[in-house]
Amino acid sequence: AAEREKERRAQTGAPAPPPEKDLPEATSGEKIPSSAPTAEVANTLVIPDKPMNFDKVNAMNADVTLAAAHVANAPIPIDDLSMHLVLRDGILKLAPLTIGADPGSIKLDLSVNATRSPVRTDAKMAIRNYPIQRLLKQKDDDNNPTSFGAIGGHIELAGDGDSLHRLLDDADGEVALIGQGGRISDLVVQVIGMQVANIIGL
Repeated sequence: AAEREKERRAQTGAPAPPPEKDLPEATSGEKIPSSAPTAEVANTLVIPDKPMNFDKVNAMNADVTLAAAHVANAPIPIDDLSMHLVLRDGILKLAPLTIGADPGSIKLDLSVNATRSPVRTDAKMAIRNYPIQRLLKQKDDDNNPTSFGAIGGHIELAGDGDSLHRLLDDADGEVALIGQGGRISDLVVQVIGMQVANIIGL
């Protein structure tokens, strides 16, 4: 069939088809398409698959305490912040990082073990009365917030990975969130759903 197609193209002057690209071979000897992501795809992921450099984590020790009574230009509502960071023998710990957003708070305990390959990360987050209307700032035509109330809950995740993408891909744990005394507009719920779907690749 291939020879007849070549003869037909030679007689009609039709251009020859592009050469087939080499494909990985299955155990049966048949060629199958590769499903491995290219570097271009990895770089355009919502959560990039870019390896983090942990050389400095393994090269130094530190004990740092920070207390900030005011935080400006933060990506989420933050009124104050405090943290205790300990780095010793390749293990980094935030015990804890506390974010205050009146009337609530977020507390994060984080451990990163860079002596392992891939790096091991354990994280626990407690959320208490975090204000929805400050996080979701959509307003109606009368300039009133469309969402209000508070969020509470906890998140526990543990996994291995040298990039945030690989860590989340490997992580196990639990996430529990609850809305307290308020509402979230249907539009905001739909937008959040679409953003989550994009993040996990649906």
